[in-house]
Amino acid sequence: MYIHTASQKIEERKNELLAKQRELNAIKRDVELGIKVKLRWGKRVRQEVENWLPDVQAINDKIQNIDERMQNVSCFSRGRLGKQVSQTIEEVKEIIGRGRFGEALVIDDPSTAEVPLQLEHLEGQTLVKADIWKHLMSNEIGMIGVCGRGGIGKTTIMKHIHTQLLEEIKSEPLFEKIIWVTVSKDFSITKIQQQIADRMYISLPDPEVERATVLANELGRNRHVLILDDVWEGFALKKVGIPKPTSSNGSKLVLTSRSKVVCRSIGCEIVEVPLLPYKESMNLFLALTERRILKVPSLEEILGNIVEECDGLPLAIQVIAGSMKGISDIVEWRNALRELREHVISVKGTDVEIYELLKFSFDRLVDLKIQNCFLYCSLYPEDYIIPKKELIEYWIDEEFLGTGSRQELYYRGHTILNRLENKCLLEKHDRDTVKMHDVMRDTALYIKSSGPRFMVKSGIGLKELPSKQEWEEDLEKVSFMMNNVSEIPLHLSPNWTKLEAKSKFKGKSVNLEIKWANMQRGTNMVPKVRTWKAQGLKSK
Repeated sequence: MYIHTASQKIEERKNELLAKQRELNAIKRDVELGIKVKLRWGKRVRQEVENWLPDVQAINDKIQNIDERMQNVSCFSRGRLGKQVSQTIEEVKEIIGRGRFGEALVIDDPSTAEVPLQLEHLEGQTLVKADIWKHLMSNEIGMIGVCGRGGIGKTTIMKHIHTQLLEEIKSEPLFEKIIWVTVSKDFSITKIQQQIADRMYISLPDPEVERATVLANELGRNRHVLILDDVWEGFALKKVGIPKPTSSNGSKLVLTSRSKVVCRSIGCEIVEVPLLPYKESMNLFLALTERRILKVPSLEEILGNIVEECDGLPLAIQVIAGSMKGISDIVEWRNALRELREHVISVKGTDVEIYELLKFSFDRLVDLKIQNCFLYCSLYPEDYIIPKKELIEYWIDEEFLGTGSRQELYYRGHTILNRLENKCLLEKHDRDTVKMHDVMRDTALYIKSSGPRFMVKSGIGLKELPSKQEWEEDLEKVSFMMNNVSEIPLHLSPNWTKLEAKSKFKGKSVNLEIKWANMQRGTNMVPKVRTWKAQGLKSK
């Protein structure tokens, strides 16, 4: 009778345990479904929920173990097993209690927050900035095209707006996500899709159509501002996977472009960035050179003439001011004005004008080694984030930094980098990296467009090498970084006689040394060592 009563009692406790288990697993399914519905970019599962789910799995495993033991239990161990069942029931009740989450299952993920961009001085564009901001805050316009010539400050204005939008998110968020993507000349739908996905911390499938669908679904979940900087050609939003912003979804798309035609083809409201008036141009120039230079006798008129030569273009003002910073000798200012006028006198009103304006600052570097260091940066793809350490390594290999110990050469390289940043010829990206403004890169390539020339095809999606006609004998350096070229034919041109790999390889980036001999002038010439900067290339 005792055995029967004990067995009956244990069976009742077991049934109670299984009932509690079913209740617990029902809550678990609801929690997992809630996570699936609410978990998207910019969100993560609360730590409390993450800790709870493994506890549910552990208690399920424990109950299964108890059930198996009860199949073959002796009468002598029933008492001990019954006690374990009772303890497990209490554990399940405690986990059920913790699983009734009063707060949201997911929270904002701070690791996905957009990082504020490095800001440059903004002068005289407050009306344009206010106009763009008005469109962003209204329901009437969903797509905005910020247009203007290269170096006029489109990106600078949008960086300030980007920072302001991030601040708005912290207080009264009109938008839930701010996404910045730099497009540049090497446009491809796949590249834009990947950059947007990276900012959203999501993975994309391989087929382009599926990628567009995934992106459209993710972007459609939240009110967002998508900023596409430096757009050079039109494209179909649907093909990329960008939902058209409307008053109902509340999202916004902003493009910056040199072309109004491009912005209109996408359907944007145009906001044109004008050249700076003289007063704002002077304020910007003085902000970058220090106002105390006005105390130098007779300098004000010369200064005014130099500012006028910059023609209201912020980048030209910035770079030329940087090249004159710290100079108080009026004779040197007079000479600078003469040189500047000589640079632009024959090219006024042409596309070359800004390159000649900026070349003035390049020429004032004087030191050929520093000039070579600057020009070398143009071998990288447009908008590339250049690691300082890597760049200095290349400069050392090129013997731009002279002779000395490795440590001395590194110090010299950092000094040159600081000088190029202070002269506004390079932009500081963060402590360990720099960028080259796209117009400064165009200027460097303009300088190297006549012999000895650079052939730069970096980051443009090449799948095969340029034709033989492009391999002229005055080539000094060639760059095929970030392309899909896999092989270099040995006899690409009669002028290339030997191709051999250097000893140092960095991942996919391969440095190749090309020994040049001009076959047309005889084979007894001393070969000159050139650098081939490539990615994923191999010699046959």
